[in-house]
Amino acid sequence: MLLARVIISLTPPLPMNELTPAPSRLLRVSAAAAQWVLWLLVLAWLVLGLAWGVLHGWIVPRIDEFRPALEARASQLLGVP
Repeated sequence: MLLARVIISLTPPLPMNELTPAPSRLLRVSAAAAQWVLWLLVLAWLVLGLAWGVLHGWIVPRIDEFRPALEARASQLLGVP
């Protein structure tokens, strides 16, 4: 014998023609601002990734070529002969 469980809701269902209220202006403005901030954050990460790629793809393999110029410039800035 199978026993069936019946769950009875204590709140009546909403009628099909009842609409939810429109979002407030503050909510719409906040959502637009959050979207802009998110896109700016994504753009910042892309720029950071591009800079890292350039550093490791172009400068790091040629560090021996840049070393004498970098040492001379650092010595000049620090005042060491």
